[in-house]
Parts: sequence; structure tokens; C-alpha cells
Amino acid sequence: MIYTFDNKNFLLYPVMKSYFELDDFAIYNIIQNEFKKLQSQLNLKNIIYKELKGALIPNQDKNKREICFIIDTTILNKSNYGYYIFKKLIPLLDKDSTYSILYGDYVDFLYKYNNESQIILENALNEVIERCHQSNYQYSNQYFLIYFNRLTKAQHQKIVDGLLDFSWFTGFADISHMSMFKTYISNILISLCIKNKRKVIMSHSFEYANEENINECGFPFENNGFKVLSINSDFYQSFLSYKIESVLPDKEDISFSLNALFPKFISTQQIRLQISDNRWNNYLTVKTEKKRET
Repeated sequence: MIYTFDNKNFLLYPVMKSYFELDDFAIYNIIQNEFKKLQSQLNLKNIIYKELKGALIPNQDKNKREICFIIDTTILNKSNYGYYIFKKLIPLLDKDSTYSILYGDYVDFLYKYNNESQIILENALNEVIERCHQSNYQYSNQYFLIYFNRLTKAQHQKIVDGLLDFSWFTGFADISHMSMFKTYISNILISLCIKNKRKVIMSHSFEYANEENINECGFPFENNGFKVLSINSDFYQSFLSYKIESVLPDKEDISFSLNALFPKFISTQQIRLQISDNRWNNYLTVKTEKKRET
């Protein structure tokens, strides 16, 4: 079972399909073969793929939340702010859970299409943020974002408490539910790593051998009791990059994700949804009762 497949940030497969005029069956076989190569690399590093499931699929646990921490880099005023922030953050991470960590600047790619892009981004941030320190919004790029796809309340609170002493810690956003901010950052943040208990799994460039473990970001995980294991970026980006849910899904990405599971599939616009009569009737009953109550 392939838990996730990311085509949105890794365009090898659509280019290959177009250039060589491959059909769905050929792409399915290629993806499955590449997935087997990934599993070989994971086995080489004693990583059990099934243990990574929670870090790769949308959160199904009601006791865990999607949290995005927001940092004002103008207050931090350091050129290497990423390293400095993670130096403070990593000691606050527990060593028993598994989750994905994504990160990146709150960049503006809307400016090409909308003259009021900065107003839109500021409003999107203000709609979800729980402020811990005051911050003067000047431009979206001043904010550095760190996203966790499944934190318990205790894990979340430990990080908040540990960062409260720093004025650059603007606040956090619980984005377990859909919002404009969540949809936007789903298109700009990239995967830093998967934390699997005491293991930190990240990507390394193709120039390194599969046997090597390279901490390319340079963040001090090892100094805090974590073991860094790295996977060739071609395989990591396709099969180990968590995708934040969005109300504006990439149709091509969805198609290739389905193709990773099925050698032949109907267009995403024509997939039939099967719902049992009992479930459908119960759904209608609950909706009707709620409307009457309001």
C-alpha cells in the first residue's frame, strides 16, 4: 500500500508520460517499481514503512491536531534564522510519536495576479492565528512557518511553552479544519522531515550514495538525541512528502496519485461515489434534525 504520492512538487512523472507517450498502465508499473526501490532504501536504514503511515496520510485521530507555528524573522534579525529557530525548537520535540514537519517562508506568489495580495495574505493569517507576541505585519515574507501534521495537545503545549520566552515567536494556528491560510500554505511549504520516534528521516541529493545519511539542512537533530537517516530525494519527494489538504486540489496530482494505486482509472470527474442506503438516510436525518434545531 502506497500511503501518499506527491506529483505536485516533483514533475518527473508527467514529463515522462508526455515525452514517451506512456499510458496509465505503464505509469502504474513505473511508480510501483520506484516504490519497491524506496522500500529497499528504507530496509537498508531499518525504517519500517508501515510505521510512517500517520506522518503520510491526513490525520484521522481526533486527539491530534494540525499546528502551524509562526515566526517573525524581522524580530529575530538573523540571516540564518532557520538554524537558530530549530536550535530552540528541536529540544522541545518528544521522542515517542511520528509526524511530518513542513516549513518555509510565507511567500507571496499571488502578486502576479492580484494587486491586493498582501491584504489577502494578512487577512488569511489573522483569521487563524493565536498570538503569543505582538508583531507588526509589513510583508508576508517576514514570517517563517513550521507545520506539524499531527500533534497531541500536550506536544503542542510543550512547544508553545518552550518558545514563549522569545519575542520572535508570533504565535500558532490550529489548521485541523479548512481555511484560506491552510489552502495557501499547502502550495508553499516543503517537507523538512518525518520524525519517527527517535529517527528523523529526510532527503539527500542524488549525488550521495544510498548507504549514506546526510543532514543537508544542518539543523541540530543529532545533538538532541535524534538519529538522522536520509533517503534519495527522488524517492523521498514522491513517496515520503506529506501533502497538506487543500480546497483547491491539483487535478494532475490527484490523477497521478490514483494512477499510483490503479493501472487504469476513470477521470476524477467521473469517479462513482458509493454510499450505502443506511448511511445516506442517517446523514439526511441528522442534517434535517440540525436544521430544525437552528
